[in-house]
Amino acid sequence: AFFLILLMLALFLVFPTFDPDLGWHIAYGNYFWQNHKLLTSDIFSWTLPGYKWFSVSWPFDLLVSWIFPRGGFLFLSLVGLGVILWTFYFLVKPFKLSFFWLVSTALVFIFFVSPIASPGFRVQLFELLFLSVSMNLILRFEKIEKTAIYFFPLLLLFWANIHGSFLLGLFLIGSYVLIKSLSNTLTRKQLIIINLIFVLSVLVTFINPNGLALFNQILNYAPHLRVIGVNEWQPESLFSDKWLMLILLIGLMIFIILQNRRSHFGLFQAIVDLVFGYLAFNS
Repeated sequence: AFFLILLMLALFLVFPTFDPDLGWHIAYGNYFWQNHKLLTSDIFSWTLPGYKWFSVSWPFDLLVSWIFPRGGFLFLSLVGLGVILWTFYFLVKPFKLSFFWLVSTALVFIFFVSPIASPGFRVQLFELLFLSVSMNLILRFEKIEKTAIYFFPLLLLFWANIHGSFLLGLFLIGSYVLIKSLSNTLTRKQLIIINLIFVLSVLVTFINPNGLALFNQILNYAPHLRVIGVNEWQPESLFSDKWLMLILLIGLMIFIILQNRRSHFGLFQAIVDLVFGYLAFNS
């Protein structure tokens, strides 16, 4: 049954790669393969020649610049599809869903992911994958697998070197650890461990080619500063199909939260939904 769901997702979410940013990702990666060092200034555009800038997605640039000469657009699209399917797997794995709910979840997944996936293989797909893995680890820890949360530092290490959205991962683990620390559901040893995991998750994000400068660059490109005029950062128009679907989805999440309102995990769900709901309506 799950294979049929994956097949349905593949049919709807495999797209030809035509991401407008693909060219400079390949050029950036080619520069590394030819010079064996990362580029730290803009040498490709005529609008800002010499502008001091570095790619926060440098491993992705190396990956696509290696794949493209060997597999072309087709292989890039298939790799992108693989990332999407893994995202769905980690999203639903902690739940024992019936076939009906698997299909329903897959349809909602297709609706919201297709706009992001439609340009083909792009770095934003890894953002979705890492968010899915983050929630997977937290849910597994919440249920019974107390060692699942140990993987968070490794996840954040990769995430910080792939996409600036790793700050969302820090928010997830930070808010969860805070709520668990204020509850009485863990032993003293477990509390010490999860707090150490959070501290280590923060520290590993500094392990990148640019250190603290990474955070400065991300803040410089916050929506209210540099990218307010970029089309994909504009909020959906009022009462659009995605806007209405988002309201229904948030309503469903509120219902689930109310069912768990007496638990500390319900509070964590509420905080996550509030923050992500705000970001969804304003980006």
